[in-house]
Amino acid sequence: MSEQTPSVCALGVLVNPDLTVKHAGGYIIQLLPACPDEIIDKIEKNISEIPSVTKMLSQGFTADDIANKAMQGIELDKLDESSISYKCNCSKERVENAIISTGIDNLKEMSEANEDTVVECHFCDKKYKFSPDEIRKLLKAATDK
Repeated sequence: MSEQTPSVCALGVLVNPDLTVKHAGGYIIQLLPACPDEIIDKIEKNISEIPSVTKMLSQGFTADDIANKAMQGIELDKLDESSISYKCNCSKERVENAIISTGIDNLKEMSEANEDTVVECHFCDKKYKFSPDEIRKLLKAATDK
């Protein structure tokens, strides 16, 4: 069953010429039950006049600045703030498990190739190198299970 909550959502990403992300952000405003009509009218007016997210970010707006712009004339009560960061949770152990999950035949093939096996994380680009001996240990672990 779908929950129909009156909301406004805006997102923006500004990309550099080298295809890296210069700015990215957004906001979502959801109405609480029994929200007074005058508050709804203020939000609708503010949203109709607010610049795009990418424009505000490129002008140096902070998250608080954007919130204040979207909610102008409405008292805000900031409940929490936290830092965000891009962090991959890959590890050699997780990659080992992924290699094992490819199956015993693939492990035999890798070990018989007698060369290093390199696995690259598609999220953070970290490379994990496994020697033929390490692959043989993974093969032994997989066959012992």
